[in-house]
Amino acid sequence: MYWGYYGLRDLFHDSLGLSEAQAELAGVVGAFFYAFFWVPMLWLTLSALVLPNRARRLIPMFGLWLVFYGSTPALRMFLGSDVCFNQSTGQPLQWYVSARNGTLTFYDSPGYDTSGVEKKPVTAQVCRIGRLLGKGIHPRLISTPTAEYFDGVTGFAKIWYAQDANGRISLFDAEGFDPHSGTLLAPITAEVIAQFEAQVATERAAKDQAAREQEAEQERKAREASAQQERSALVSLFAPESYPPQTVLMGGSATKTDDLSKEAVELILDEADKSLRSRGLLTGRVRPAVLTSGRFDRLLEGDPGDLVSVGLDERMRSAFLVTAEASCRSGEAVISCTIAMDARKYPLDRVTKLIECHETGAGATTEQALSRAAELIHERHPELLEGI
Repeated sequence: MYWGYYGLRDLFHDSLGLSEAQAELAGVVGAFFYAFFWVPMLWLTLSALVLPNRARRLIPMFGLWLVFYGSTPALRMFLGSDVCFNQSTGQPLQWYVSARNGTLTFYDSPGYDTSGVEKKPVTAQVCRIGRLLGKGIHPRLISTPTAEYFDGVTGFAKIWYAQDANGRISLFDAEGFDPHSGTLLAPITAEVIAQFEAQVATERAAKDQAAREQEAEQERKAREASAQQERSALVSLFAPESYPPQTVLMGGSATKTDDLSKEAVELILDEADKSLRSRGLLTGRVRPAVLTSGRFDRLLEGDPGDLVSVGLDERMRSAFLVTAEASCRSGEAVISCTIAMDARKYPLDRVTKLIECHETGAGATTEQALSRAAELIHERHPELLEGI
């Protein structure tokens, strides 16, 4: 009884974590049953050795021996699973191995597990984590900052953190291991809070900057797509490939919608065409669709952007563009017609020049008078085709 009392008391107190009074009471009760089992256990053991029919006595004898000697490890196995330390010496009673995903496996002896990983002695924190995991409580990542870092009553941390090799801090809502790296989480501190809030501000600024850059890139691509679409439309409108290289591009429009003004424009261009061809130059007319699209007006105003966009500035030799109006009056024997015109040319030096002039021609018919006025414009204003 004396041996059983002290053995059971130490078992219940040191290994199973009961209080000293509870352990002593359990030791007294257990010692009584130990002593009680001695007599039948000895009798069955001796009878199994010396008396006949020994085989039928082996089973009850084994049962009593199992109860007598197996009670201590059984109590340690079933009642001591949550006890991590010897209550008298403080020595660990369990060892653990942590997986990379944050799960724990506990063992009752040191050494290595079956995969060759060394078992570590438990700490108070690891024991707490093990109990939380046993209840299904796992640390979850907190994606947004929180103001409740500490318990308002106890002052203990309510948030735990992990820091990777690059110094980035991740927050979790429970004690445990980082499910990504397997490292032990630490309780939050005021210094870590300041670092985390600075990190959040930096990441938010970087995210906003990335969003602005993405938006700017999308706008740039949209502008490029629009410009490409506009250029394609311009190419289709101007048809630059339809002109031979070094062509003098010619075109004109009437400032008034009457037939006389339209005829005057054609006569001026015809005279210019004859003069240029006599010098051995190639000429080509601006496509009719350009004249009615509004693009021709921009060229007359001195904006060669469309020519540059479609590549005509590199393909053509020069350009001669006019706008004119005409009026005629009848006399007793002749008809006189006056042509007023503006001309803009794009010579080789790319400097546009606007020339204003008007001349009056006479003839027996309106056609003769208009034709003579067009001839006089070219005769008296040679600067119109200079530099082409």
